[in-house]
Amino acid sequence: MLSFRGPLPEHHLTEQQAKEIYIAKCEDLMISPSEPREERFMNILNRNCSGHEFDLRDTGIGEKAGQVVARVLASSTEYHTLNLAGNTIRNTGAVAIADLLLKNRHITSVDLRSNDVGAEGGVRLFEALKINNTLTAIDLSGMSGINRNHIGTAGAHAVADATRVNVVLKKIALRENGFGADGAAIIAEGMRYNEVLSHMDLGSNSIGFDGAAILGEALLSSGLLHLSLSRNKIGDAGAKAIAQFIGSSRTIQSIDLSHNKIGPAAGRFLGLAMRDNQSLESINLEKNDLGSIGTKEIAEALRVSPSTHLKVLILASNKIDERGAQDLSEMLRLNRVLVKLDLATNFLCDAGATHFGAAIRDNKTLQFLDISTNKIGDSGGRAFVSNLRFNTGLRHLSIKNNSMTEETGEDLSNYIKLNHTLLNLEISFNDFNYKHITIVEKKIKDNVKRYKSAAIDRYRSQIDVLSVDENRLLATQAELQRIEEKRARANELLKEKLGFLSLTDQQYRDKVNEINTLIAEETKLVHKTEARHNSLSQEAGKIRQDKETRYWAMVQQLHKAKDNNTRLQKKIGSKKQQLEDLRKNTSQDAVLLDLELKDKEYDRQQVENSVKHLMEQIERVKAQIAESRNG
Repeated sequence: MLSFRGPLPEHHLTEQQAKEIYIAKCEDLMISPSEPREERFMNILNRNCSGHEFDLRDTGIGEKAGQVVARVLASSTEYHTLNLAGNTIRNTGAVAIADLLLKNRHITSVDLRSNDVGAEGGVRLFEALKINNTLTAIDLSGMSGINRNHIGTAGAHAVADATRVNVVLKKIALRENGFGADGAAIIAEGMRYNEVLSHMDLGSNSIGFDGAAILGEALLSSGLLHLSLSRNKIGDAGAKAIAQFIGSSRTIQSIDLSHNKIGPAAGRFLGLAMRDNQSLESINLEKNDLGSIGTKEIAEALRVSPSTHLKVLILASNKIDERGAQDLSEMLRLNRVLVKLDLATNFLCDAGATHFGAAIRDNKTLQFLDISTNKIGDSGGRAFVSNLRFNTGLRHLSIKNNSMTEETGEDLSNYIKLNHTLLNLEISFNDFNYKHITIVEKKIKDNVKRYKSAAIDRYRSQIDVLSVDENRLLATQAELQRIEEKRARANELLKEKLGFLSLTDQQYRDKVNEINTLIAEETKLVHKTEARHNSLSQEAGKIRQDKETRYWAMVQQLHKAKDNNTRLQKKIGSKKQQLEDLRKNTSQDAVLLDLELKDKEYDRQQVENSVKHLMEQIERVKAQIAESRNG
């Protein structure tokens, strides 16, 4: 058996540690240790575990070896990344890795994809992340094949609890873990107010439109940058909820909604969301059912919205025909932001290829275009390739797997000679002859060679820009240095003042106590004053009520006196008439009547004097009432 002489030149393990991992691996695989096997394993350690990365992916690490790796790395300060993807550490190994994360404060990234980790291991890992404050990325996704992870809803609860309290974790990948809509809802609650998490991958978890709706609503307050929900069958309803998140988010940069059965109706919501969003740079809608109707809304958003920052648009396998191709080509005529457009496996046909040929003629920003597998014949192919001589922006173009023949091949071989910017051109699975293919390949190689040779000039220009930035940086650093000096002087003055204040601290406390006592006394006095004020207010109210009662009683007496006076005047008038009649009959009766009249007149004056006296009393009462109201 090969002996291990001292530390290996690259990795940071001791002889004993490396040996322990190898022996545990042999036990997991139920094989006998041998010199050739040990030599191969040591070569893997040298090759994959150098620098700051400990990478033993796909190397047959099982539960025992996983435990040994966790124990060996517990005290390591050299490794920052741990990658054990594609092994079989299962729950036992995952629990050991969780314990490792409680002890090691240097590892920042862990990749445990496809390790047959279940709920127990997932729960322990994310419970450790409630305490660990150095790990920034964890991947527990499943990969195609066996040994997929399956932490389920129990693990979802642990994920939610960790994301509520962890303030350093930025990337979580949990593809193919069997969450379903319930698990997605649980994780969504944990992410609702997390402003640190930037990457979340929940692809292939069957969350459906219910899970997508809950997740979309919860993410409205998050600071997420990248989100993957591919292969979740969210449908139009789920896409609508995610579109609302996209429209409201000011941070999301990329989103993957591929393989989700999204139909034309959702295209409108996605288009409106892209129109409102100013941060989204990439969206993957591959393998959906948008069709030309759904595509029209998206193309319109990218055509009319000047604020969109979308650079990558993937619409492969969406049943887009020539109408959708026309809308997208019109968008390309005006859009000066989009860099990549993938339309592979659609139904563009000749008319669609013709539209795109005219669109790329003057577009200088689009660098990647894929129109492969689109039933394009010679008519559309020749119209498209004829514009390549004018295009100076495309770097990667795929027209493979179409129905173009030698006619298009000949045009392509002629026009490609005038194009100096294409670096990759896929033309396979067309009916081109070898001569034309050879010309195209040679031209592409020349373009690549020219591009590489011009790299020095590009780098020089970038260096010039960086030099200018460096001068600005130096000036900024000098300014920061001056600010730091001022801050240091200010800190010294602050320390002096604090020292002075510490001497008078007891005096200050005594003064504060004295002031608090005065405040308490004044507060009591204020309360007494308020009580007295309330009492006086009640008494004033009663007085005003009494005065008003007396006032209205006098008013009633006045009205009665006026009525009596009116009746008396009527009687006097009647008597005067009788007196006149009697004067005509007899003078003696007239004298008597005159005397009686004088008596009545005297009575009337007495009544008027009484009325006048009552009026004066009423005026005095009015004045008193007005004075009390003003008071």
